[in-house]
Amino acid sequence: MSLSYGVDRLARCSVLVKRLVSIEDFGNVEVLFTDETGTPTQGRLTLSGSLDVAGQQSKHVLVLGLLCNSAPVEDGRVVSGNPLDRAL
Repeated sequence: MSLSYGVDRLARCSVLVKRLVSIEDFGNVEVLFTDETGTPTQGRLTLSGSLDVAGQQSKHVLVLGLLCNSAPVEDGRVVSGNPLDRAL
């Protein structure tokens, strides 16, 4: 029921959703990374900068992201992990 309610709310904003279950995933997102067009185009994440809540460059935000990172590093290279951790 809650998924259909989410779809209804998104439809009012002219958002098209192919899979109903993706609404649940979208609701769990805290940070969304996209390119300048708003769509992921290469399927590969890269980090070009870190911004604070005011939109200013912030190394502190980058440090916090790195502290939460779980990508294993061997010999100075990332060897596995999820795409966001690898990008960081």
